[in-house]
Amino acid sequence: MKNTKLSLLLIVSFCGVFLSLKSQDKSLHFISTSHLDTQWNWDVKTTIDEYIPNTMLQNFALFAKYPSFQFNFEAAIHYKWMKEYYPDQYNKLKQYVQDQRWHPSGGSINASDVMVPSGESIIRNFLYGQTFYKKEFGRKGGTDFMVPDCFGFPYSLPSLAKHCGITGFHTAKLAWGSAYKYDDLAPFGIWKGVDGSEIYAVFKGEPYDWHEVYNKDMSYDSDILGTASTNQSKYGAPFVFRYVGPRGDRGGALQDNPQVIGENTPSWLQASVNSDGPLKVFLSTPSEIFSLLDQYKNDKYFVWNNELPMTKHGVGCYTSHAMMKYWNRKNELLADAAEKSSVFADWLGGINYPSEQMQDAWTTLLWHHFHDDLTGTSIPSAYVYSYNDEVLVNLNLSEVLKNSIGSVVRKMDTQTAGIPLVVYNPLSIERKDVVEATVSVDSKVDNIRVFDKNGVEILSQVLRYDASAQKLYIIFEATVPSLGYSVYDLRLNEASPLKSDLAISGQAIENDDYKVTIDSNGDVSSVLDKGMGIELLTSPIRLVMLSDVSTEYPSWEIMWSDVNAAPKAYVDENVSVMMEENGPLRVSLKVSRS
Repeated sequence: MKNTKLSLLLIVSFCGVFLSLKSQDKSLHFISTSHLDTQWNWDVKTTIDEYIPNTMLQNFALFAKYPSFQFNFEAAIHYKWMKEYYPDQYNKLKQYVQDQRWHPSGGSINASDVMVPSGESIIRNFLYGQTFYKKEFGRKGGTDFMVPDCFGFPYSLPSLAKHCGITGFHTAKLAWGSAYKYDDLAPFGIWKGVDGSEIYAVFKGEPYDWHEVYNKDMSYDSDILGTASTNQSKYGAPFVFRYVGPRGDRGGALQDNPQVIGENTPSWLQASVNSDGPLKVFLSTPSEIFSLLDQYKNDKYFVWNNELPMTKHGVGCYTSHAMMKYWNRKNELLADAAEKSSVFADWLGGINYPSEQMQDAWTTLLWHHFHDDLTGTSIPSAYVYSYNDEVLVNLNLSEVLKNSIGSVVRKMDTQTAGIPLVVYNPLSIERKDVVEATVSVDSKVDNIRVFDKNGVEILSQVLRYDASAQKLYIIFEATVPSLGYSVYDLRLNEASPLKSDLAISGQAIENDDYKVTIDSNGDVSSVLDKGMGIELLTSPIRLVMLSDVSTEYPSWEIMWSDVNAAPKAYVDENVSVMMEENGPLRVSLKVSRS
């Protein structure tokens, strides 16, 4: 209890600093953190078994020894596992959160990649993350977007963050090589999004795992003092922000061995905070830092109105483990469709909205958005867990979708002359598209006709018949209103009189607008715009093989020199081109080669 009172007194004093700082006071604000990769050179089992408990226990020891020590830690999923697997230590952590020694930061389920996930996913990341923090700790998990180690940041991010109540963004990764010159960025300022929304940003937090350079009385550090003076003259803000934390991305805490140089950072942090040098030193939360930026806001602030993609350490991760991207996008779309159909079903009194099931599915999907998981930059064994979770999410969401749609269909008039087929459109716009359907039949079917709700026949086509499963695979052209349902009438063994503008020959397919031709190499050699009467290609579209010589970060990088080099080879051997589909709704050629 004595330590608790002391820490509370220190916090009250610390929080009052922002109000008492004078315009000429120069200050250094550390974000004391310990980055934990949920999966990377280890899998999630190791994270739960070792790195989660280490992070708690090692920082608890620093709290007990150093009254001024504070700690910021991101990712709600890590806290959920603390609660599930280590309840005793978690209860102790909750007390440290209450005492404002341990600060949940970042506000989201995980420190996720933000280039691959959808905008909906990024918003849900904060929705479920902040909901968890409020339920567990009675407060937000910070008002910051904490992504110190992600591989690029889109133009939409400030807009999405602002929508979620986020006040600021911070990262260390831009120093690795942004598509824009790193020197063109200020250390901090304002990031404006695509719709004009603005959040504060720390563009140059420096590495999040530096600590040895701070093993001295930082209140007298001439370099930082000079930087603070520069920031005051250039931006009207006399402060400097830095991360401080251990290396390895394994969580844990700063080493505490005052007798060994390089392993005594906590004692130096304590000394710097208590020192009387010309530079005031604080251990701060990201939310407090962005409050400070807001307090000093003026016309000198640097404003970045663009995206922040990476060049050196990121371009390859958008193709690594492509199956992970496939499952993720499939589940994002499925979650959206299940959400909308469930709300509609609940409104109609069909079934109750499956809140817990939806939240569990989203949470599992979102924690795998972690920047070394979804990006394909973890070890192979990690993807045993990732793919398993993606399949489970897909099964659970599919069940939600089927149940909710089924409950709506039961309330609809589906009386037709033939087999009724109901099509659901989860988009927010009316959609006209080709629908694929599988129908159980007793025998082979050669012809079909499909009619809409007004009895008007629409284009349809038999794809194939599976005799062993007695399944008929068909396609038809459906038009369904936004978030709506439409009933179609399928009639078997009736020949349709409808024709279309589609045509197919040996190595060409065409409609009224275009004619596409394949050459002997299996390449697209011509795309003719029939309306304008012009050829759109200057040379064939060829499938090529390029070198990939990134030896240090092969999963992260595709080298610029490789992309611009001449191809190593063309894929053009053992070519065969055959007709795959020929009908009034779809025609296609199948190209095989090695």
